[in-house]
Amino acid sequence: MNETEENKEDTNNSEEEQKEKKKQKSKRQKNPPLSEDSPPTQFIQYMLTAIGFYDYLINRPFDLIFQDKMYMQYDAEIIDPLLTYNDAFKKTHEENEVDSLLNSLRETAIKRAETSGFTESMRKKSRKYTLPIYIGSIVVLGLIVALTFMGLIPEGLQLWIMIPIMVVACILPTVVNYLLQKKWLKFIEDNTQAFKSDNINEINKGIEFIQEIINIAREIMIENELDGRRFRMMIFNSDYKNLHILEERSQKGVDFYVAEFVTPVFENIEDSEDIKKPENNNSEELKE
Repeated sequence: MNETEENKEDTNNSEEEQKEKKKQKSKRQKNPPLSEDSPPTQFIQYMLTAIGFYDYLINRPFDLIFQDKMYMQYDAEIIDPLLTYNDAFKKTHEENEVDSLLNSLRETAIKRAETSGFTESMRKKSRKYTLPIYIGSIVVLGLIVALTFMGLIPEGLQLWIMIPIMVVACILPTVVNYLLQKKWLKFIEDNTQAFKSDNINEINKGIEFIQEIINIAREIMIENELDGRRFRMMIFNSDYKNLHILEERSQKGVDFYVAEFVTPVFENIEDSEDIKKPENNNSEELKE
């Protein structure tokens, strides 16, 4: 085997190793399936995700109203397993009629958004504007190239025509997305508090349900002598009991809190790497 072949083999091995590392990392990041035999920490992690999801829906009622796919994903991957394998979660979920509560809030939020001209997610609305821009730019550029080959446009002139078109094709979609997003955020800012006031009973019932899940997760921690400081999460309401607010953050103009559970101290975990860092499960929504 010559040196070139050896280098090629080393490169292939390196690429395979990188792919395997990414694959393993992806597996570690995704919650393993829940079952009756799952350890307490896994039930807690599922509940933390559920708390974050419900807290987001209740405190940011407009953010996910057109995100049907995300609703179904959370129900299938997080909520349904908890309903199946945790009796306490299932009991409080049924007693609070959570599905009916969330559907009612969501339908009311959608009607309010529709009165202001919002009938779909910003992502879909953006495509309606930006896709014609991209397609139109490609067609025009193709036409310029064809006319150049036909000799109808001098070769030196084609670049001066194509460059402005490419600049517009790159900049205009960004401007469109910015204006759409600005309008949507303005609507949320102007309507969130009024919406909460108009639906105060439903909002309070949702907050009470979230508090019950927090209490259930905390009980599991105490029963298994798991220190609450190990479990951190992102929330939008700082008034929950049995949680300690560590800090307030802001992303894309949205304020939220990083919190940990309040339990008896079972171990010394100051500056420990084992502490579960808060996962921003709604990062995609905040980016939109």
